[in-house]
Amino acid sequence: LVTFSLKESDVQLEYPEEKKKTNILKYKPFLVLIIPNVLRGFCTGVIGMVAPIGYFIDRVDSTTAAIIMTVTSVASIVASLAYSFFTRKIREKYILLFSSALAFIFMTLMITVGGTASFVVFYALAYFFIYIISVSVPVTISRTIHYDIIGQYTGGRMLLHTLGTSIAGFVCIPMIRIFGAIPAIAISGGAQLISGVCYYFFLNDYEKKNNMKI
Repeated sequence: LVTFSLKESDVQLEYPEEKKKTNILKYKPFLVLIIPNVLRGFCTGVIGMVAPIGYFIDRVDSTTAAIIMTVTSVASIVASLAYSFFTRKIREKYILLFSSALAFIFMTLMITVGGTASFVVFYALAYFFIYIISVSVPVTISRTIHYDIIGQYTGGRMLLHTLGTSIAGFVCIPMIRIFGAIPAIAISGGAQLISGVCYYFFLNDYEKKNNMKI
């Protein structure tokens, strides 16, 4: 219905002259955020394995696993609404920094505080802020990366993010076996915290160089 409602426009757009293509591997914003993007993917991968983690540490059963799926959906909806409010009041660099810190705290509490109920509650809070980050990062990219290279950049960024997620799938449970649940999940949350700090300094530097606020 929306498609059929569209009308032709007589507006003629002026396109800039084709410029020399930039090699993404020589593009500084991409290079400085390689590790932060992998770390963010790693944390996202771990939080996405919350049900297997819960089973492994005896906090989750089949009933709780179903509840977690519902909680995840609700947290996603609430986080989307919350972000639309946050972004009008708070600059993106602070959203990323504070959300990363809170995700780290709640992921750690998810394991350190005993009981199934607390596991689900702190997971919901951690996932809420992880989702906020997942919305905020593309917004910051659209404001900082030049349009001539944003396609390459986005493809490379998602490749790094997926790499981090894949690594998490392979090493999450072995990490818990080797280090224990608390250190393993703290390391995973810490990965997002490091990523958030790196993004904060990246945006801070961008603001100073371009005399603008993000």
